[in-house]
Amino acid sequence: MASLSLLLVQGRNCHIQYAGDTSLNCQLALGKVKLPTNKETYEDFQPGATNGSMEIATGAEACVLGFDLKGLSPEVLALTQIPRGDRVKITVFAALVNEYAETGGNREIPVTATAYGRINAETGELEPNMGTDYELKSISKYSLIIGNREICRWNVQLGGWQAIGGQTTRINHMIGVV
Repeated sequence: MASLSLLLVQGRNCHIQYAGDTSLNCQLALGKVKLPTNKETYEDFQPGATNGSMEIATGAEACVLGFDLKGLSPEVLALTQIPRGDRVKITVFAALVNEYAETGGNREIPVTATAYGRINAETGELEPNMGTDYELKSISKYSLIIGNREICRWNVQLGGWQAIGGQTTRINHMIGVV
């Protein structure tokens, strides 16, 4: 039986880019970050002639990336007003440290999450320690890479969450999506 490594987040950063402009480096103000994952939705189903039911997977919740910035950042708040159809690119960088690595070669592991979507903001009360909660919604593309392994990928034009092993791609070919 394989044991899991103890991988702790030791640093994180967020870059926000719009329309080819230079990236906004959010490192000094970045609080929490919540990366999207494939969270399935279910429907209760009772097969005929049974006395019980089961939940069957029917889809997935919307792909959303959440983060907060301490203080008030007018450069980021302004991105909530971009024209319909435009997207911003958010790249989250993190460093995981393997607390029990036996060699230095696999002690630090990079994490890169990249998403394209539209920013929504909810400001806190105007006080000295205020912050602003942001969500990147209407995500068209997203990928999460840990080390050199792709963990998950979302692409709305290719049918949503892309299954490891290519099942989504095979189904899309069968039904003429790609």
